[in-house]
Amino acid sequence: MVNETFDYVKYLDVKKNIDDRSLNITVWDRFTNWILSQNQLDSSLKVLEIGAGIGTMIERLLDASLLKYCHYIALEPESSFKNAAKLRLMTWAGAQGASFEIKPEGSWLLHGMELDVTIEWVKAEADKIDQLFANENFDLILSHAVIDLLPVPEIMPKILNKLKQDSCFYFSVNFSGETKFLPSDESDADIANNYHKDMDARFPGLDWQPSRTGEALPIWLENYGCKKVIRGKSDWNLGSKNHDAEDALFIENILDTIQKALKDMPGLNVWLAKRYRQLEQEQLEIKISNSDCFGLK
Repeated sequence: MVNETFDYVKYLDVKKNIDDRSLNITVWDRFTNWILSQNQLDSSLKVLEIGAGIGTMIERLLDASLLKYCHYIALEPESSFKNAAKLRLMTWAGAQGASFEIKPEGSWLLHGMELDVTIEWVKAEADKIDQLFANENFDLILSHAVIDLLPVPEIMPKILNKLKQDSCFYFSVNFSGETKFLPSDESDADIANNYHKDMDARFPGLDWQPSRTGEALPIWLENYGCKKVIRGKSDWNLGSKNHDAEDALFIENILDTIQKALKDMPGLNVWLAKRYRQLEQEQLEIKISNSDCFGLK
């Protein structure tokens, strides 16, 4: 039961609210304190976001008054997300009494009191970072709910190579290997284990388990030589009876994703029918383990 007309822009919009309540406060505070210390220097930050989606992280940083004077490059391979991000940021500017201008070269300018942010939207995959920015480096590189989709041992050196010395990275909501359903079912363990194995099959021949990214990433970064690396849990606790009804859309997407990944698994359709029924009756909860990571190069 896969909805092929799934509205991914709407999904990302809903996901922002879920992420806002899930982000690890300790890691977020360390990250934001670093930005605030840079802002006090009155110097313009050069920022790269890998996998910018519909611009929700930009909006989150603006809401927290963290982006003052900066050149923000948003890297996103999905072309349909750009217009959604533009409309989102135009709405934000209007609500805040700031101006939103499209510059002749196509970049966007957010301008207001103590706000001068140029946003450059680049349609590209993360593995093109070294080619796109051959002669550039950044004060901050961040990525939200994306690093666990990437072959970390291959791509992370390229990412870190684009960071200035003593500059900051913030990688939030990285899957940490646990998917738990409530109420429990005897098939849950097999479903979850096979779902995680499907994730780990993304990069055959590479010594890396994407399903364990949240736990393994900080260790990898420390071994690479990064400094002051910290990690904190940012689990998704989903259930429409406990939170906003929009949780149901998020849970539906998870079930659809499991169906696509495990479509040939015996017993899957029976399990899914039960879970979709529980979702409709507001009886289904899902806990997914994630973690956030901050550090300096």
